[in-house]
Amino acid sequence: MMDDIIKKIKEKVINENPEFKDVEPIVNEEVLEITAGIKEKMKKMGKEINQTKQGFEKKKIKTITFKRFAVAEDGAKIPIVLRITVDEKGKILKESGN
Repeated sequence: MMDDIIKKIKEKVINENPEFKDVEPIVNEEVLEITAGIKEKMKKMGKEINQTKQGFEKKKIKTITFKRFAVAEDGAKIPIVLRITVDEKGKILKESGN
């Protein structure tokens, strides 16, 4: 399923930014969760966190990074980076680039 998500993201990037068509993305995976330290602090404040009821369950996300270089008139290489962060279902959470 994740391969399908990455494929869809690549298609989206190429449609919007054709200059990235030959770029193979780098994929990083993370698991986001509330740490025990934060839970303890919240409990001391009288705000106990019940993850499932409050939508704080563990989330796996992937950051898909496309990077290429453009050459300036003086010959300097300028990095051009596009990052897209998606959840397990393929929903785009964040896009950034220069």
